[in-house]
Amino acid sequence: MTQTFAAQIRNWTEKTKHDAEFIFKGSVEDISELMARRQASVQDTGGTFQVGYVPVLSGELINSVEVSVDGTITGQGANKAPPDFVASLAGLELGGVAEIYFTAAHARPLHYGFTTTSGAQVPGRLWVTTAIQQWDTIVQMNAKLFED
Repeated sequence: MTQTFAAQIRNWTEKTKHDAEFIFKGSVEDISELMARRQASVQDTGGTFQVGYVPVLSGELINSVEVSVDGTITGQGANKAPPDFVASLAGLELGGVAEIYFTAAHARPLHYGFTTTSGAQVPGRLWVTTAIQQWDTIVQMNAKLFED
């Protein structure tokens, strides 16, 4: 039995909404994972670091990652690891608001860079900035999963 044109449009609309939700949620999860990529501390790497990675020495910085969905905290880092982003973002719906942030006092200076008391410039690690700059690419990659 063939569907009416109206039923076909209704089915297409529902499929598109469903796909858009998965693309949105998947993209937020992927960005969150990129923002929380870990690297050993400068002390452990002999003074080197890679831009776009969170330095981990004691774990305080990576443990300070919090996830909130629509204003409710749904995940926190622990044991030198970020939260489980898939679980933390499970309640996120299309049109919802997800926030992923670092609460450690030294997160902002390490991210953007700072000047020491002796005047030396310490470059920023830019882990959030590097991840966010990839948003369009990540959304496109997730959208390709739903191409017919």
